[in-house]
Amino acid sequence: MVRGRSLEMARVVSVTWPEFVDMVCDLNTRCRQFVDVNERYLVFAVKKGTADSSLWKATIRICVLRRNASGMVESRRVLTLAQFLTLQKSLLVLLDSAGPESCSTAVDVSHELCSSHYLDSIDSQNECIICMERPSDTILPCAHSYCLVCIEQWKAYGKTKCPLCREPLEDDGNDAWVIPEEPDDDAIRRYLMSLADPSTQADAAL
Repeated sequence: MVRGRSLEMARVVSVTWPEFVDMVCDLNTRCRQFVDVNERYLVFAVKKGTADSSLWKATIRICVLRRNASGMVESRRVLTLAQFLTLQKSLLVLLDSAGPESCSTAVDVSHELCSSHYLDSIDSQNECIICMERPSDTILPCAHSYCLVCIEQWKAYGKTKCPLCREPLEDDGNDAWVIPEEPDDDAIRRYLMSLADPSTQADAAL
């Protein structure tokens, strides 16, 4: 495992503006292929005025918008650059695992996937989504973060996969990047649609 905050800061420091723009464009292209029965889809956009200075990495805010078929925004969230980079890495794992055929079949949207709680935890002082008490100080190769106590207890109970995305874990704690188990396509769509669900803190940031 890698200490989450150190890895998070390393990505923030190293990313360039052109790389960031490419990430946003790539996510928008991919997410546009995943729509629900109401033809809703996700769009990532930079909040106006938050990236105009040389300190853009500290001030930028990325909006996660859920749009309907007519293009109107139904709900939204606001992320910092660090939060966006962590989410982007997780989304690439899911989207890369989805076959082309999954992009053409719409499914019902549900908010049952615990991934929605993952974003809630980011907005709540980065608290662990398992115990909801301690801060998430450890991040797995899949980019999902938990407190060290909970993830070690999780493994002690014989659990061998990430609680959120089911990526395999190493028993010795020396987790390496591995190809994750292919996620269910319905779960991917539920995950994507849940990302823009409004929360009190997210709305307050607008």
